[in-house]
Amino acid sequence: MTESVSKIVEHGFYAGIYWREHFFYKKGDFHKGHTHEIDHATLIVKGSVLVEVEGKEPFVASAPTVIEVPKEVLHKFTALEDDTIYMCIFSTKDYEDTLFKMPDNLNDPEVKKGIIEALKTKLCNDCDGCYVSK
Repeated sequence: MTESVSKIVEHGFYAGIYWREHFFYKKGDFHKGHTHEIDHATLIVKGSVLVEVEGKEPFVASAPTVIEVPKEVLHKFTALEDDTIYMCIFSTKDYEDTLFKMPDNLNDPEVKKGIIEALKTKLCNDCDGCYVSK
C-alpha cells in the first residue's frame, strides 16, 4: 500500500475544541506520517492501531485509549483491525491569536465551516492523506 487510506468521517468545532474523526476500512489502512503546529490528543474510539511517534518505540493502542502527541512531532497510525475509528482533538482556546481571530458570529454555519477549513489547513503539516466523506 503506497498511499494513505484514512477517511475523515466527521469533523467540527465546539467550545474551543476542533475534532476530526478518522475511519479505517481495513486492517493495514494508515494515516500518513505528519506533524501539527500545536499539541493534540488522539482518542482511539474503536479497534486498535499501531502508533508510531518520532523518538519513541512503536506501540499498539486499543479502544478506548487517549494518546498525547506533542506539537511538531512526526506521528503515524496504522489500523490493526477492520473498521477502526480514531479522533484527533485540538484545543484552540490558547491558539486563537495565532490560528485565527474568533468572529463574533461563531454559531453561523458558514462561519463555522470556514473556521473548520482554516483549522484543518493550519493544523496538518506534511499530510495529504485525508479527505472528507460526502
